[in-house]
Amino acid sequence: MGRIDDRWLTRCQQRRLTVAMTLQEKRARRAERKASEERMKKSKEEAIEHVKRGTCPVCGEKLYRNLALTGWWVCGSKGADGFRRDGKTSVEKPSCYFQCFTD
Repeated sequence: MGRIDDRWLTRCQQRRLTVAMTLQEKRARRAERKASEERMKKSKEEAIEHVKRGTCPVCGEKLYRNLALTGWWVCGSKGADGFRRDGKTSVEKPSCYFQCFTD
């Protein structure tokens, strides 16, 4: 299909031409969405396995549910001094970064 002479198009028609996705773009988006869903599914399965074990895969501390969001699990040694579940300071043991979502 040749180039459309846009001198004769209305503004609405010009906007439709610039916004409309081609079939290839739609297929690319669909494939990207599918790959993203598979990555999220894999990540969720890994998180569920960590929660079933009950220990942090990074440092070995116990995992705790954070009640701020549904399905949010954090390591017991995560957080600033005074807010950690293990009661230790960052001098005694560095803070862990592990957290995951199961929902």
